[in-house]
Amino acid sequence: MASARPGIDVVALVSGGGSALMAAPLAPFVNAAEKSALHRILVISGAPIGAINTVRKHLSAVKGGRLAVAARRARSLTTLTVSDVDAGQEDDAASGPTVADRTTLDDFVAVVDRYGLAPSLPVRVLEALRAGRLPETAKKKDPALRRSAAEVLLRNADLRQAAVRAGLTRGLAAEAMPTEVTGTAETAVEAVARAIEGAPTGLRLLVLGGEVRTAPAAPGAGGRAQELALRLAMRMRNLSVRGWAFLAAGSDGQDGSSPAAGAFVDATTLDRARALRLDPDKALARGETWRFFHRLGDDFVTGPTGTNVRDLYMLLTGLPRHER
Repeated sequence: MASARPGIDVVALVSGGGSALMAAPLAPFVNAAEKSALHRILVISGAPIGAINTVRKHLSAVKGGRLAVAARRARSLTTLTVSDVDAGQEDDAASGPTVADRTTLDDFVAVVDRYGLAPSLPVRVLEALRAGRLPETAKKKDPALRRSAAEVLLRNADLRQAAVRAGLTRGLAAEAMPTEVTGTAETAVEAVARAIEGAPTGLRLLVLGGEVRTAPAAPGAGGRAQELALRLAMRMRNLSVRGWAFLAAGSDGQDGSSPAAGAFVDATTLDRARALRLDPDKALARGETWRFFHRLGDDFVTGPTGTNVRDLYMLLTGLPRHER
């Protein structure tokens, strides 16, 4: 980007997951080892992705529009995004390296305070904040962004609609939730449970998507999709409802630290787990949801998909009881 000259048109292809693949710590305030250590703390802090990205942007030399600033001599800059963030907040995809940043240093300080991150920040960052020397990220009025444009190519809504079309072609009554599932896994579980309990008669596919927030108690092999699935099975335990099945999966093919994209659950999950002496409470406490589902043969493995538009959740209701 820094080598872009007048007369050159720059096209930036930005995808979810880019934050982890493009790291350039903001010197001299933070180095690579310090930023890696902070990232590990961020991902288990329970903070939503927007808050995590606020920290990433303000401690990066390329995120938060700073890559666009590096290309400021170019004739034009066009950003094409495959989005894994909330609709309307596409500048969070890959922490927004080539677009204006909505967040400010005040937002950065608020996230640090809310999630108790100050002890994990390098002393140089804290000192720069106190002295007003930590630089702000690029904003809309930055001259470097005057000749820039951005467009979203693909988002979670497109994935949900594709799943609905696939269901319809297989003769299913299928529809998608118009809004994304966000918030904590516990909150999402309640929404899915209500959909199961209130489902009309007949076989029906309800497609949901988004990204739930989890804070695993231990760093085991698992991920947010598998935690959501297991929590749903536990929520529906001993409830007499029509047959149902649920799949939660990451669109990139990897759920958290596990080798699976996600997992299946249904009304038989906990009974089968009990027969194998698998404890769902221990699996959650240890963050070992993948091993739980792998033993059951219910982990969903796709391999890398080459894209990332958040998670996909598919709920099938109206099945004969205890079948999937």
